[in-house]
Amino acid sequence: MEVKDIIKFNMSSSEDKDKDEEVPTKKFAGAYEDLEDIDRRMFRWCRKQYGTTLGNGFWRNEYPDIVPLQGELWRAHCEDVWEVIRDKNAGLARELLDVNSGFWEKAWHRRWIKKQYDKIYDKVESLCEDGAVLEVQTLGMERAPELRSLLHKQFGGSGDDVRSREKRYELGMPESKGLPAFPVGVNIEDKLRSLHAECVALKKMCKASLRDDYLYGKKTKLVQIVMHCLENTEYQKDIDDLLQEVKLKKNLMARLPVINAATGLFELPPAVDQQQVTDDWDYRNYSDDWLPEWEALKSKLVSSYKAKIFASADGGRKSYGRGDRQSGGNSLPVMITPGFGSSPRPNQCFGYGEVEHQRADGGPPVLESPYESSASVLWEDDETDSESSGEWHLPGITELNELEDQRALERTKLASIKTGIKRKAEEDARDL
Repeated sequence: MEVKDIIKFNMSSSEDKDKDEEVPTKKFAGAYEDLEDIDRRMFRWCRKQYGTTLGNGFWRNEYPDIVPLQGELWRAHCEDVWEVIRDKNAGLARELLDVNSGFWEKAWHRRWIKKQYDKIYDKVESLCEDGAVLEVQTLGMERAPELRSLLHKQFGGSGDDVRSREKRYELGMPESKGLPAFPVGVNIEDKLRSLHAECVALKKMCKASLRDDYLYGKKTKLVQIVMHCLENTEYQKDIDDLLQEVKLKKNLMARLPVINAATGLFELPPAVDQQQVTDDWDYRNYSDDWLPEWEALKSKLVSSYKAKIFASADGGRKSYGRGDRQSGGNSLPVMITPGFGSSPRPNQCFGYGEVEHQRADGGPPVLESPYESSASVLWEDDETDSESSGEWHLPGITELNELEDQRALERTKLASIKTGIKRKAEEDARDL
């Protein structure tokens, strides 16, 4: 090994050692809410040490079984391990390429795997305290591959805890028993995010071999839970609209031509059961084909929620029509009838002032209005060109003064007439 390789090896080893010995401030003591945190930490640590494929396999206890590997499969596995070693120690990796190094034998790999599980055991033990570290020590280093399953079994809510979480999840995870899962005014984004996180958490708790068939880990179950909890709420119309979109899309896709993979030509689509593109509830009750995608449902509900937030932030102003100056609506202004039409005002004579009397009916003497005689002044024809023009003209200052004097004289005459009539009536009454 050359000097520069030794220096590079020592530098990389010291850097890795410093990073590996970093101890987080918070250790796992057995609390359920902290289990996912240590699980993520160990996944990151293993991927950092052994790459994505081998690192996840180490922590999940799903490392490839090397016993049946032969030929190209065995060589490919050895190359994966060699790349991991090269990333950590390039000089050692160069030495292992030699056929006589023992690297290409399964005995060497069995010893290497045992050493890596010992490192994982020490790492987990350093991250635990109190009851958690006692469980790890009880398990022992010989059973290091079972560390993750032990932590999940002891602190992850197995058995009855899982059943209770599944029941609460199916009810929409209400804040407390008896309360609605989606109360009025709930933040729909945060609620959908928490439900999806619980779906992922339940799926992670399930064994890898059973996850594909685990009901509560499927997004279709999540969609059904959300739709059931939002029945008869303000989001019911949004869900109905989304279901109609799904039905129309299925109806369209059932009639579009498809490409034949063998010939590369378009062909008529295969016959589709009409139940899949209609509102057949007998079919919907027993099939998930009509369910919308989780992403589409989430997007629809979040968009509706934000629209409601913006509407409420606008002050809740209503549209009152075109006649309302504040709202700028589209309706015409309407004059209110006096008395709102229930008690209309009776007719009044414009000449004498009597109620239910018209000027043409005769009767009492009709007094001339002070405005009647002067109303035509503005329309009087000019003496010089009245026959030719007859145009309306604006009165001057002199004309306005004369008009005001004339109106004052008429008002005086009217007052004298009224006084005379009143005096005459009093005399007639005395004679009687």
